[in-house]
Amino acid sequence: LFIALISALDYLHARRVVHRDVKGENLLVSEDLARLKLADFNTARHLRESASLTPMGPNACSAPELLGGESPSERSDIWGAGMCLHLMLCGRLPRRCRSAPDYDVSLQGQIWEHVSGACKAALRRCLESSKSIRPAAMTLLQDPWLTGDPEEMRVSVPRSRSFS
Repeated sequence: LFIALISALDYLHARRVVHRDVKGENLLVSEDLARLKLADFNTARHLRESASLTPMGPNACSAPELLGGESPSERSDIWGAGMCLHLMLCGRLPRRCRSAPDYDVSLQGQIWEHVSGACKAALRRCLESSKSIRPAAMTLLQDPWLTGDPEEMRVSVPRSRSFS
């Protein structure tokens, strides 16, 4: 599902379109969990030369730079994708620190024991607080977790865990 999301963002970004609202509510997933589609393009905008986009109202998936008043960019879409991956993996978004726009992405604890190191590394890259370090979608599609050994792609959730 994450590959489908990043592929959709890569398609948009190659055409200089920023979605601006990548979050769980805007993902359509098939019942068999085999397909994902990115939806709700009401706020998507084309990046014209030297034009900046106005930030949207903050939401739970807003990138740190957007909370600071910067213009949305392809890298803020990647942050949103990282938030969606976090939600996919553990059933909730990371906790926002009360004193700063940063998130607790320690990826420690029982729920993360079944997630491969390569998966956690990809997630950390998406949720990098500095947008200049956050990878582009085309770079993420080359990430070892997404292209590597099937064992590296492993994400197993214990059967007793339910997300409600």
